[in-house]
Amino acid sequence: MSELTQKELFSIIKYDPETGILTWAQDRGSNARKGQKIGSQTEYGYVVFVINGRRYRAHRIAFLYMTGRWPAECVDHINGIRHDNRWENLREASKAENCRNASKRRDNSSGYKGVSHHKATGKFQAQIRVNKKNTNLGIFPTAKEAFSAYCVASRKMHGAFSNTGESS
Repeated sequence: MSELTQKELFSIIKYDPETGILTWAQDRGSNARKGQKIGSQTEYGYVVFVINGRRYRAHRIAFLYMTGRWPAECVDHINGIRHDNRWENLREASKAENCRNASKRRDNSSGYKGVSHHKATGKFQAQIRVNKKNTNLGIFPTAKEAFSAYCVASRKMHGAFSNTGESS
């Protein structure tokens, strides 16, 4: 099966870049009516749907729709909300850039991204990952101080892809 093209996509789907909503451009059977919103949300928050037996993520389809090409690697949700497929919230990213924009892990016990409890000292360690290498940013008396160090390093090293988990 060949890869879907922008021209084919235009005949199947309509995309509203301001809302991020995809709708069917024409009737595609009883479950897919012209103008009907497309997709369902996965447990991970992505909007997905099927075209011609193949499953697609809405943000990747939006990228194809707007640019005429498939992304080289990833399409990143700038605000971290995986079902927010407005064009202004999407950007092409490498896998590394996409990981930089990830929120803190669910199993994080310090409450702050980039901060862990340092068992030997009872204090808090800040570290950041750059180019597949962890860099120790220091040991701090409080988690908040460690997080401040992480934020400075993240903004410096990750630039536009920095996601410290702070409110925007």
